[in-house]
Amino acid sequence: MTSQEASREIAVLDQVPALLAVLSTLATNVLDEHINEADECVACGAAWPCERVVLAAHNLGAL
Repeated sequence: MTSQEASREIAVLDQVPALLAVLSTLATNVLDEHINEADECVACGAAWPCERVVLAAHNLGAL
């Protein structure tokens, strides 16, 4: 690995915490918008929990 490749790798790794924060915020916003009302999602009208809520919850759990 050359020093140029190593510095590129470090630059990418430096961005990871910021990207994780963005993903966490996005998932939290989805959970705040897609709420349960009488077993139906108020944002999209799908059966509760909608696919977006399931995905957002899984993503938060992974972070």
